[in-house]
Parts: sequence; C-alpha cells; structure tokens
Amino acid sequence: MLLVALATAVHAQIASPPSSAIVDITDANFDELVGSGNWVVEFYADWCGMCTRFNPTYEAFAADLLTRDPTTRVARINVETATITSTRFLVQRLPTLFHISNKAVRQLGHAAFDKDTLTAIVVDRQYEAIKPWNIANPFSYIGSLLWCLGWTTTQFSKGFSLLTQYMPVWAATMVVVFIIVFASLGLASALPNPLMAQQQYADFIQEQEAKDKKKAAEGADGDDDTKPLATSTSAKASKGSSSSGDARKRRA
Repeated sequence: MLLVALATAVHAQIASPPSSAIVDITDANFDELVGSGNWVVEFYADWCGMCTRFNPTYEAFAADLLTRDPTTRVARINVETATITSTRFLVQRLPTLFHISNKAVRQLGHAAFDKDTLTAIVVDRQYEAIKPWNIANPFSYIGSLLWCLGWTTTQFSKGFSLLTQYMPVWAATMVVVFIIVFASLGLASALPNPLMAQQQYADFIQEQEAKDKKKAAEGADGDDDTKPLATSTSAKASKGSSSSGDARKRRA
C-alpha cells in the first residue's frame, strides 16, 4: 500500500506542471516583467466558465514549453484585479491570448486554445505571420492614455466602494457625478478654446498680410524716388559731355 501511494504521488507530480510554469501578472509588475523577452499571456477571470475549462490545457502548454522553448515565458492576468492592464489590452472577451515579443503584441485566435496548436505557434514561430498591433499597442502612446483611463476608472471604483460604506448608494452616486461634472468643467476651462484659437490665427494672418503690403508699398516708393535721381544724373552727364565737345570745336 505504501508503494502504491508513493507511485501515485510521483505520477501526480509528473503529470501536473510545476507552479512556477505560469507567472501571475498584476498591474504592478506588468511593465517590469513583460516589457522585454517573449511571453504568452492569458487574460482570464475566476467566474469565466470557458477560462476554467481552458485552464488544464494552458497549464499543460506551459509545462511543455519549459522544455521545448524555455526562452518564452507563460503568464496569466486576472481581469478583475489587473483592471489597468486589461484596459490597455482592450480585452473584450475571455479568455484572450496574446503573444508578446519585445513589446510587439499579437493577439492569438481561437485556434490557439488547442495545446498542440498553441505550442506550434510559439515553437515554430508561426506567430510571426500575425500582424502586430501598431496604434493600439499597449506600450505605445495610445497605450499610455489607456493606462491613464484604466487608472482613473480603478480609483473611481475604489472611491465609490469606500463611499458606499458611509452613505447610501444613491448618495454615493450623486457625489461621484458631482465630482465628474466639476472636473470636466475645470478641464474644459483649462484647455484652449478652438474657436478662439482659430480667430487668433485669422487675426495673425491678416496682420502679416498688412505688414507685407506695407513693405511692398515702401519698396515701390523707394524705386520712384531713385528714378528721378538717376535721370537727373544722366542728364547732367550728357550736358557735361556736350559742353566739352563745344569747347573742343571752338579751340579747333
């Protein structure tokens, strides 16, 4: 009996992947870990039935990848706790798989939910045929804006939960709406008015055109003043030449 129990324990340890095969990612350590190297990341939720059914397949894939491609790490992100990261990746369905290679993000399709297919995508580098995200890349400028949006949403959610501990839900809702309205008005007053900016630009163009016309007029007046001077100078020179010719004739 002891040998049977020992054999069963050894078999279970070999069949199940080690706990370190999958890395749990949070909002706090996402950029530090996933910002470099090759990763396969799953977004999931505890209440998601499909995620629960896919979990054994994903764990077996992670264990297999430890020996076949140890340079690629496998991770998972809980959308309920890592709300900021989920917002950056625009997660809309669960589970969702991504391949990330040095900040190049590629979303894997439904075919990747098969263990052998997912392994081939990574080991045979089939992910290179998938076009990476450009504008919506979570590491880009747009990703930074989405990070701010996710952070703001998270803070409002925490604040709302705190308010509901001390007042009714309707009162907490009114407080949140009040804050959002006044924050929006303050932001609108701080930003430049596009109509005013357009009018200022039109005034600037008119001022520049007036200056150019004035310079052109001054240049034309300068040309008119130099023409009589040139004419009188040439006339004097011609008169001097004729006087010199008359004097030579008289001497002759």
